Amino acid sequence: MNIYDFKVDKIISTFFKEDYNFDSEYSYIYITIRNYLQEVYKNGIVAIWGLGKHTDVLLTEFNEYISKTNFYIERNCKQLNIEFYNNKKVISPNDLINNNVDKIIISSFAYREEIKEQIDEFNKVNKLKIEIIDIYSYLLEQNIELNDVFYLAKHDYGGYREYKKINDIYLKYKISKNVEEKERYLKILIYKYICIRDFIYALNFIDEYIKCNYKDIENMKLLKSEINNLLKELKETVKSNNKDNIFILLLDALKARNVYKDGYMKFLESFAKKNTYFTNAYSTSIYTEESLISSLIGQLPFENCNYLKKSIKREECAFIEEGENKGYNFKAYILDDWLLFEDYKENCFDGGKYISKTMWDAIVNIDSNNNNMTFIYELSESHAPFISGFHSKEVMNFGKIINLEEIDYEQNVKYQMIESLEYLDKQLEFYLSFLKDDDSVIIFSDHGNMGESYSLKLTEAYEKLGWAEDRIRIPIIVKNKEFGKQKINSLISLMDINELIIKVINKNNEIPKRRYCRVQFSPINNIMWQKALKEAQMDEFLYGFEIFIKDKLKYVKTGTGEKMLYKINNYEDIFIQDFSILQQTEKEFKDNIMIGKMRF
Repeated sequence: MNIYDFKVDKIISTFFKEDYNFDSEYSYIYITIRNYLQEVYKNGIVAIWGLGKHTDVLLTEFNEYISKTNFYIERNCKQLNIEFYNNKKVISPNDLINNNVDKIIISSFAYREEIKEQIDEFNKVNKLKIEIIDIYSYLLEQNIELNDVFYLAKHDYGGYREYKKINDIYLKYKISKNVEEKERYLKILIYKYICIRDFIYALNFIDEYIKCNYKDIENMKLLKSEINNLLKELKETVKSNNKDNIFILLLDALKARNVYKDGYMKFLESFAKKNTYFTNAYSTSIYTEESLISSLIGQLPFENCNYLKKSIKREECAFIEEGENKGYNFKAYILDDWLLFEDYKENCFDGGKYISKTMWDAIVNIDSNNNNMTFIYELSESHAPFISGFHSKEVMNFGKIINLEEIDYEQNVKYQMIESLEYLDKQLEFYLSFLKDDDSVIIFSDHGNMGESYSLKLTEAYEKLGWAEDRIRIPIIVKNKEFGKQKINSLISLMDINELIIKVINKNNEIPKRRYCRVQFSPINNIMWQKALKEAQMDEFLYGFEIFIKDKLKYVKTGTGEKMLYKINNYEDIFIQDFSILQQTEKEFKDNIMIGKMRF
């Protein structure tokens, strides 16, 4: 533990005698699943269907049973060249007939109904009676209804769970008429904000406590003083560091217009205009792993089946190698259950759930003896369902709703999104102020979002589901003394991010040049989206697509062979009906189009 976390913990123990982290939810879920698995593994040949994060967590949490698994089933095992997992054979669903499996544990929440249907069909065709083990159906029988994977109750993927608790407490505080209740809710809020290192709202609610003249007012005055003194000391320490620091911030699903046009992020917009920012930057995909993995490697998603990869090796990322060769100490703050850099565990730390906690951790752990290159991946606040550390209304988790038109958009979704982006903006302003004036900061996103379109029917949203500017146009901002202050209107791709960061490392202000940008997206595997898109007769979104962007024109080709051309006007897409212009545009890209040649 670093000295500043130690000091915060001391503040908490001094001013909060009661433990407000009352939560036994996961313990109950864990015990229920453990008892179920104990029965499942008592007899028979058991296989697990799925090799994703869900299976990794099962193995970690319930190893005493999961280690007894006889086979693992993965439909893409041949494409991924996977023969073994946890020292057990991996087979495809087609090989089930040869392996005498008695029970199959479905290791998935999102695809479990689809997998059930496949097993039922297999049993019917082959006159077998393979038993289906569905953890979530069993939990429901035990009166435990989950809306997502079971381990969210422990790992708080994305920070939504803790943010939701803060929101619940705030709403209780706001509506309560009882003085003692309100005083207690305020204390819990202050405590929880300090725990996630959100000192903006911790201090705001301390001020409110003092203003209300509650019984512990003198202690709250002392707490405010302690926090301010600690923050002052930390800022002075960080600013006195004479080493080079490069901060690389990836803000998931933040689209360009959120920063440059909408006015929701006043600090980040101002920060961009004081430094170098790119107005025509494009992602490489509309999905995080496809986009980020391909960008870090420097290859498109379709190249070498990069769209299937979940992690990379350190040497595959050029800017990490260049930074380390130039004496930079590399650290990454990413979700604790995402092993993005598979051979670099010792340099990866838990982050991405709360912007305040992630930024705090990155700043207090700056190595004063070395140059530092810090990579931060932040998920919660800029990605649907846009849940952050402060909302004035009850938050809703709408990220997985398919019937988008059923959402009360104006009253809920848009308001929630704006508040979340404003919260993110405040935290960035607060924590970036701790850095030295000559520290370098690179801020970008992996793809955009369809936030403003959540009120539309699928058929009305259309382009917003895939290739619209909102989905692929991203902010890229560089604060660096060599780059200075400039507005760059020329095209740049996330494929150029390695080159851009390397130029910052080498104190070179040359801007990467690009004739056109390419975006690729592989076929949709999510059963809910497949069903919704088929019902809407929108098959062109199901089988992947490829985009070429040049001279304000956007050429789109889908996996179904559909071809479209758009004129880009500001942040909007204007469909071009003239087929001759489409053909003329297609000629330039024809030899490079991969979508029709891919075998997914």
